[in-house]
Formats: sequence, C-alpha cells, structure tokens
Amino acid sequence: MFGELVEKLEDRSAALRELAQCRIVEPKYREALNAAADLYDARAANMSRKKSA
Repeated sequence: MFGELVEKLEDRSAALRELAQCRIVEPKYREALNAAADLYDARAANMSRKKSA
C-alpha cells in the first residue's frame, strides 16, 4: 500500500509536467504546474526516505 501511494504521487507529478508542456497553457500557469509537480516529487521522495529508515 505504501508503494502505491508513492507511485500515485509520482504519477501526478508526471501528469502535471506533461500538462505544463501543452502549447495552450500560459507561461505563468506552466510555472505553477511545474512547481506543483516539484512538490509531489518532494513528497514522494520524503515518503520513500521514511519508509527505508
């Protein structure tokens, strides 16, 4: 179950980054989408570190 949560966070991050690459997305929103993806990545990394500790 724990691995599934980390996987979901990584999937969301990838989806946000993919959306940010769309041409119709304005630059200010691209930055926000990439920042949100960074947060998901950080959360997934943090959860993985806690699990392995």
